Amino acid sequence: MSQTAHTSLQNELLKLQTLIQADFCGIIWLTPGGNEGGLNDRLPYFQALDYLVDGALRQLLNERVQSSGNLVMGQSFGHSFFVAQYAANDEFEKIINVISVISEKRVSDYPKVLLLGTVPLKIEEALKQRAPYLKFEILAS
Repeated sequence: MSQTAHTSLQNELLKLQTLIQADFCGIIWLTPGGNEGGLNDRLPYFQALDYLVDGALRQLLNERVQSSGNLVMGQSFGHSFFVAQYAANDEFEKIINVISVISEKRVSDYPKVLLLGTVPLKIEEALKQRAPYLKFEILAS
């Protein structure tokens, strides 16, 4: 890993670690779609997110490359933690349906979700409406 890549990884990890506390249950990560590519290891925050879920994103790339709609689980602060990756240009319903796997009972102690990337206002509003028991925070990339 080059010095620049290492510094970038450190900066991204620091941002995520500063923001994500024990009350987070996961991250919805919106990545560029179309010709800019779907899930790949050159995306901003890929390395940092992969670290947070113990290499599950890299394993996903090695097993099957799907440009969007990827969900991986890991552990954070001793509880289940998810990273859901979607292309920003995916169908609206496809993106907001990810919260259907997050039940209100399951997240009573971990009600926060980080929205990472460029998050259209309509998606943010729909997520808040569909899951009022969750608190969403945004980190633009």
